[in-house]
Amino acid sequence: MEQRQLPVYLLTYDHGGYILWGEHFKERLDSAIEWLEKYPSFKLGLDNEAFAYDQYAETQPEMVEFLRGKLREFTGRLAIGSSTYGQPLSVFVNEESNVRHLTYAIRANLRHFSQTPSVYAISEHALHSQIPQLIRLCGYEGAMMRTHFMMYGYNPTYPAGYGTWVGADGTRVPTVPTYDGQGAEFGITTYDNWVLTRWPGQTDRSLEDFVEKFPDIYPLLASRYDDIVLRCEGLTKHVEERREQYKWILLEEIPELFGEPHMDFSPGANEFVVRMPWGYCGNHIFNRCRQGELGVLTAERLNAWTVLAGGKSRQELLEESWKKLLVTQHHDIQICGLLDDERKFLTRSLEASNAVMEESLEYLSRQFATGDGKYVMVYNPLSYTVCQKVEYQVSYPRGKGGTGFSVWFGDKEVQCEYDALDYKENRISRAQLRFTAEVPGQSILCYRISAESGELSEETRLSALTGTVLEASPYTLELDEYGIRSLKNGDTYYFKNEQGTLFAGVIDRKADVSKGIWSAVRRGSSVEAEYMGTIGTVGIHFTMSFSGELIKCRVRFSHHGETIGSTERAEEFKANLNGFVHEDKLRFLIPMEMNGAKGVRDLPFLIEETEDRYIQGNYWTACGDGRLGVACFNKGAMCMVKEEGGISIPLEYANTYVWGSRMLYGETEHEFAILPYTGS
Repeated sequence: MEQRQLPVYLLTYDHGGYILWGEHFKERLDSAIEWLEKYPSFKLGLDNEAFAYDQYAETQPEMVEFLRGKLREFTGRLAIGSSTYGQPLSVFVNEESNVRHLTYAIRANLRHFSQTPSVYAISEHALHSQIPQLIRLCGYEGAMMRTHFMMYGYNPTYPAGYGTWVGADGTRVPTVPTYDGQGAEFGITTYDNWVLTRWPGQTDRSLEDFVEKFPDIYPLLASRYDDIVLRCEGLTKHVEERREQYKWILLEEIPELFGEPHMDFSPGANEFVVRMPWGYCGNHIFNRCRQGELGVLTAERLNAWTVLAGGKSRQELLEESWKKLLVTQHHDIQICGLLDDERKFLTRSLEASNAVMEESLEYLSRQFATGDGKYVMVYNPLSYTVCQKVEYQVSYPRGKGGTGFSVWFGDKEVQCEYDALDYKENRISRAQLRFTAEVPGQSILCYRISAESGELSEETRLSALTGTVLEASPYTLELDEYGIRSLKNGDTYYFKNEQGTLFAGVIDRKADVSKGIWSAVRRGSSVEAEYMGTIGTVGIHFTMSFSGELIKCRVRFSHHGETIGSTERAEEFKANLNGFVHEDKLRFLIPMEMNGAKGVRDLPFLIEETEDRYIQGNYWTACGDGRLGVACFNKGAMCMVKEEGGISIPLEYANTYVWGSRMLYGETEHEFAILPYTGS
């Protein structure tokens, strides 16, 4: 059927919810109801984060009941369109968060309104290449591959009106795409979203122009997923007078109206293009969301063990933790720097997950048959075996303790080191123990601490290391006041320069590098190097811990309201790059020169190579040229930058930004680890 024989379909959904409108949502909803009463052909969907319905059910139950009644009154014309619980930018939340956003949204929609959308659609960029598999498993019949506002990401475009989106695993889902020419760049809306939100008062671009622009697309759909206040009554009147040309529809109508898909869409992971203002608010919200993810995942798995062992399920408290985390992953909280909302919701999420974790650990520890001695329980929440160093402090009442210590797993001694912290004569009453635990995936092991020396135990002493060469097996580093001059493993140099590097950035409009002093200590087989210095007027307290090939890093910055990063004035909104240029931010430098280096990044349910200079991934990123490389494991700093002369990890930005500047005062903290490697 040719396009001229079909009406042009129009779909409009109000994007909002609790995070955007708070307790004033009802006022915005009233205008939607008024339009439904005034224009008989008009149809409207509600694209709120589904968390809003749970929240309003607690704080304004009468509003939820009002909406429930209007959904019944306007059946087939008013619908719920909430596809996610917290409206995340889905590339940068982990796998389980992706799943919970979908499943909790469906449950909330059904719980409050007995309906949920059958076609997945979003306003801002909650799309990636594994969406087909996830939404099919959740029961969706179709999807819209269309990012209506492309501030933080956009998807590929296609020359068809309807097709089949093939996911990375082969899952197939009927999909309305973004058309070639409809828009695919940062800082814009789709062509039709602009028409449906601004014509006739704020743009000359009309529905007729949209139809003329896509003469070969059928069925042709103009869609709007945008803020409640961006809804044009003049356009609605225009459509009401031209019902034979235009037809309002809801998501549920797409599968039947659009018929059989015309072609396959098989986009790769890198075709979903993303950006984030890494370092905004001192990267605080990204760092804390990571903490929240790890907290609730660990607590949930520990409680599962508790239930299997006969203990109490804390499902209700875990769900509260999940929900508060999911709403903190809301795009507006993260990229608009809504720090009050972050504190409100994420603090509660962490309180709930920590309570479950502590209670579960206490219960599980009582299930081991132990004597009167000291024991330490080690839990591996991951699905694979982990061999990791454990540090544990053991203490005894005054007059008790031992002359030495050893660690045992059953009747087998485990190699350990210990530092005597409190002692009198030859009796140690408090000690810090370090041993390596090899724990299978999803397993709990119990180790016994003996207050007697063993054949594999060794008391260690703290010793200061001096000089500019640091031996931290397997690495050798040369240090100076600017940072690290060289790093090598055996005969392999990862880098070697005349002057060291550590941190760099544009501070108060001046490009600067860190300058300070090093100190280092050895505790048995572990080495820790500490750097105290400044960059501009920003104070730096940086530590590197060496134990094996992984180099663990922690930095604390002291701020006084300095501007960080550079800015430019842009004439067009879409040309505004402030906050998105990472090379001038306060960042950690790794001066490894690599030719033709490629990046690798951790994505939801996927690992993908990229040639982008900004290597953005969830829990880790890596960059290498086949000869040398480096991986970064982060706790929120999810970007690695290929710069001239090396790699950097952007940590902080405090300057002009589209949704408001967030200046930094006091201390901020970051943790990450780096792993240099050879080969590919």
